[in-house]
Amino acid sequence: MDYNVEKLRKINCIFSETAGLYHRLNVLLGLSDSVADILYSLYAHNGCYSIRELCTDLDIPKQTVNSALRSLEKQEILFLETFSGKKKRAILTEKGRQFCKDTIAPIFQIENSVFAEFSSSELDAFITLHEKYNAVLGKHINDYGRSKNGRE
Repeated sequence: MDYNVEKLRKINCIFSETAGLYHRLNVLLGLSDSVADILYSLYAHNGCYSIRELCTDLDIPKQTVNSALRSLEKQEILFLETFSGKKKRAILTEKGRQFCKDTIAPIFQIENSVFAEFSSSELDAFITLHEKYNAVLGKHINDYGRSKNGRE
């Protein structure tokens, strides 16, 4: 089935607008997008998260994550700890916990306010459709990558 160009354009505009809104919020909070994403994940995981999981969950290159973590470490927002062999995790300091209260907690509050305006069924549909979109898009990208690399 051919896609509807106008609907595809609208969907892409919605995704871009959402990214732009989060960027605008990050600017208001004085954070880069990558630092905001990392701190958001740390805050959501009670201040402790493995670097490998950060890279995977955020789909941010390891070099970008490590650069942001070094900057946050210099600011004493977090420290890095080795665990389980060579694995490392980022842990918020007390200063970092307070910093997240001032910068990341408002993001959670805004998101909760937004979703409070959704009905339960709208929220479930929103989650289900986004999960389906990402799963199907990922499958098609993987298929394309295999065919492009001659691995069909």
